[in-house]
Amino acid sequence: MLSTLAPLIGGTINTKTITAHWDEILRLAASIKTGTVTASLMMRKLGAYPRQNGLATALRELGKLERTLFLLDWIQDPDLRRTVTAGLNKGEARNALARAVFFNRLG
Repeated sequence: MLSTLAPLIGGTINTKTITAHWDEILRLAASIKTGTVTASLMMRKLGAYPRQNGLATALRELGKLERTLFLLDWIQDPDLRRTVTAGLNKGEARNALARAVFFNRLG
């Protein structure tokens, strides 16, 4: 079983980094929720720092935690897998239609 899950297992999550920057994470979340700043703007700003920013590192670690929780839900819940697969199939069908329409208008 462990060898089956090995590709899904990353590294350890640095909870100390998350804890150290928790106040900044909450402030950022509140700013995004109230509309003071957009998430895309914050991602651009955090990515623009010449060296790694502590908040960006903490958000990456928090993202690892969220991914782990989602994967555990995914493995455990067949209904979730069906729902996500149905959504992905709808998106792929829409993209295929858009490509077909675009192709026909060119030719």
